[in-house]
Amino acid sequence: MQETRLSSIKYRPEIDGLRAVAVLAVLIYHFFPESMQGGLVGVDIFFVISGYLINKTLIAGRTFSLASIKEFYVRRILRIFPALLLMLWAVFLFGWIALYADEYKELGLHIASGAGFVSNFTYLNESGYFDRSSELKPLLHLWSLGVEEQFYLVWPLLLLPILKWRSPMVAVLALAALSFVSCVYVTYQDADVAYYLPVTRFWEILLGAALAASEQRDGRQVPDDRYSLLGLALILLSVFWVDGKADFPGWQALFPVVGAYLIIRNASGGYTHRLLACKWLVWIGLISYPLYIWHWPVLAYLRITEIEPGMLLKIAAIAVVTLLSFLTYRYVESPLRGGRAKHKAAVILLGVMVFTGLIGAYAYHRDGMDFREVNYVVYKTALTQKVTEAVGLGTASPVQAESRYLDRVRFDTIDPNYLANLKRLVERMRSQGNLAEIKRDFDVINKEGFRCDDARCKEHLNGPTIVVIGDSHAENFYHALATTHLQFNVVRFADSGCTPIAARYRDPENRCNRMLRNAAEYLRTHKVALLILAARWPLNFKDVAQDVAEYRTYVPQVAIAGPSIVFKNEVAQLLLRYDGSMELDQYLYRHMELDRFELNELMQQFARDNAIPYIDRIALLCGDGMCRLTLHGEELFIFDNGHLSNAGASYVGKRMLEGAVIERLVTPAES
Repeated sequence: MQETRLSSIKYRPEIDGLRAVAVLAVLIYHFFPESMQGGLVGVDIFFVISGYLINKTLIAGRTFSLASIKEFYVRRILRIFPALLLMLWAVFLFGWIALYADEYKELGLHIASGAGFVSNFTYLNESGYFDRSSELKPLLHLWSLGVEEQFYLVWPLLLLPILKWRSPMVAVLALAALSFVSCVYVTYQDADVAYYLPVTRFWEILLGAALAASEQRDGRQVPDDRYSLLGLALILLSVFWVDGKADFPGWQALFPVVGAYLIIRNASGGYTHRLLACKWLVWIGLISYPLYIWHWPVLAYLRITEIEPGMLLKIAAIAVVTLLSFLTYRYVESPLRGGRAKHKAAVILLGVMVFTGLIGAYAYHRDGMDFREVNYVVYKTALTQKVTEAVGLGTASPVQAESRYLDRVRFDTIDPNYLANLKRLVERMRSQGNLAEIKRDFDVINKEGFRCDDARCKEHLNGPTIVVIGDSHAENFYHALATTHLQFNVVRFADSGCTPIAARYRDPENRCNRMLRNAAEYLRTHKVALLILAARWPLNFKDVAQDVAEYRTYVPQVAIAGPSIVFKNEVAQLLLRYDGSMELDQYLYRHMELDRFELNELMQQFARDNAIPYIDRIALLCGDGMCRLTLHGEELFIFDNGHLSNAGASYVGKRMLEGAVIERLVTPAES
């Protein structure tokens, strides 16, 4: 992500060591997220290093000019493009045999945006609860490269007037302060936007630039190892303490950014220098850019093809990433950057990057090249068989799954054709047209939404009112009711991630808090027969008792709809990559979140203890011994990891109608 060595700068090995710390934090977080929660702050450290090193060259001697801008962009192309192009084509080609049409279409868009250095805007537009899991996007990491290159697209032009000031450092710090304030404010409003938006990240690069400007003005200050040790402590604190998934970047980004600033400014001697300048850290720092470029697509494809890779596979993947990074650095980066015809090489690389972007855009507009044969599973099965035969292991025996929650024998007597229908569904999904049809069925509810004010149910709006409050799973539950229980006026207040427990939201302007206030106002001003609180539900759900007590003051009947079944990965991905090594239902069971069943039992007991009516949502899909994902082998009830499709909502709604689940709850309230 940054230039490794610049001829105009005295080489400082501790900066390569700092790069190594940053990239190792990112790698460890992505491969073993349970080991640290703030590993993504490594990107923030990269930004500071980039701002410092690159601006040391840009502002050296205040000789910056339009000619030097041209030289700067040539260096950037030679630094960034070779490894990036190699990775983009590797991802594209492997995806040809491993990704299905909708996945490959999305990859095409991501390749185009990556080649155009606008990935951060692409992922910002895709962010949301129903978006495909970020772990399955091979180019997600390019958002940071987009932010960095957007900065350097405009920064050299801004430097021309800034360097004419008496104190360029003051101007740079002023811009950094404005960017930081915007970062804190936008994070407070919407952390997803702040995470990807360039203006909320530029302050991190600008702080490094300010350090370069101060050294240009005053020369290198006498380093103080106490401050570099403090910087190292701040980075370690941020890696293990800062929650990179909640309210980040915001003010929490100060920890890694200030830590990196203090190290760069002071680590020219002493303990921190000796630690960071050790040979193995410096070596990792030298290949840190290709390490960053390669690590995420390798891990993403591992998760796509292996669903849940174990420890050994992850370690093997890290070895592959390290080897690819070294080869890229040694045989691609170094020769191109050290060659004589740099301007010609830069022009060629720029042309190849444009071509790569056009290829990605074509794959997107060609609907993911749906004419392809997706044969990864076939190749993998054949290779595995040959390897096991070669080493004398024979054929591995299928895994037998057992569970106190699921009863295969009982289910087979109820629906002996289910397994055959499920296998038929797999074959249908591997047909690109049918996969797109099933995906559209999911989108009908989860992206397009159901409206109960159109012709199909307008005449029922005067019936008893049912209100559903909660998160995206509550939204799903609302659709199941609204599309089947036409005798009721079903209203919902739902937003992704908003568990209907008011005690969880202390900030009065939090979007979930606002939603709950709007719901409470509606309940106070309208006659409501039944209120249902629904969510994915956390383990610490018991605070909902306070909300139930509050709602009962103006609603005669308040019920809780328990958790729904959730899979560790998208069901569509699981089915597409089923390789036949075990029975299909056992294979799916292995990837279910069994803690949802345990949570369901705990919530049922809690509801009984507190005299709260309880709707068992898991029983609606799993009540006959097995969790049903299809009825006829033509539809898929859950497309992602836990949200119902249109067909799934219809099935659940009809099950509730057959059992008069809602009617029994509404009748006491009306009497």
